[in-house]
Amino acid sequence: VVETSPPYGLSVIELATRALQLAEAKLQAALGIWADYMKHDRWPSWPPLTAYVEPPPWVEQRWQDRQLREEVAGKHGQSLADVTGLSNLDAG
Repeated sequence: VVETSPPYGLSVIELATRALQLAEAKLQAALGIWADYMKHDRWPSWPPLTAYVEPPPWVEQRWQDRQLREEVAGKHGQSLADVTGLSNLDAG
């Protein structure tokens, strides 16, 4: 680690032996899994099912709010742009 301003102090940091041993153990485990997949030509994947995603509640609420504003605007002979103030953007 080196400081970014004078006098640019520094500190040398190295992984401890136990951290290196843990990294090596994790590497060997991963290589063993990889070798097994290669040997059997079978790879993990998502299940062959269709997942359905619902919109979050705020998306649905935003759409319902928009529809209500449009309905109210129509009853008053206005456009949605008039009600939301978007028609004033061109005047600026």
